[in-house]
Amino acid sequence: MDQSLINEFTQMVFRLHKVKMFNFIHNLNTREVYTLIRINECKGKINQICFHDELEKHLAVTKSAVSQMISSLEEKGYITREIDRNDRRKFEWSITGKGQELVEELRNTVDIAIKKTITQFGEDNMRQFIRLFNQFADTLAIIKKEELSK
Repeated sequence: MDQSLINEFTQMVFRLHKVKMFNFIHNLNTREVYTLIRINECKGKINQICFHDELEKHLAVTKSAVSQMISSLEEKGYITREIDRNDRRKFEWSITGKGQELVEELRNTVDIAIKKTITQFGEDNMRQFIRLFNQFADTLAIIKKEELSK
């Protein structure tokens, strides 16, 4: 395999990690931004509760990653956590007033940032990037699964 391709790949991974698109918003990382927005969206559901497994699936992260994000958002005063009345093994989360204000700001800021990115990068390029990135992520998941099964 061409060593220059390996080097370019490594540099791209570090650059992508360094970009951190939404870290400029109230000292939140990208996952915290989307976790907060998702918890707020759960309010519109019939029972207005957002559970751990929903966040895992929606954000495509592990249980421990969700726990870390929830703890961070709770420490910053954006959400509260209570034991579910129907199942004491589960928690339900609510957005605080401070969190609700931030969600409104985030929606505008994130929406503008995404639209600017797509406009500058081009819609066709973005579709191709998303398709290739998803293919790449699937490939990594397969490799990881193979390595873990050894």
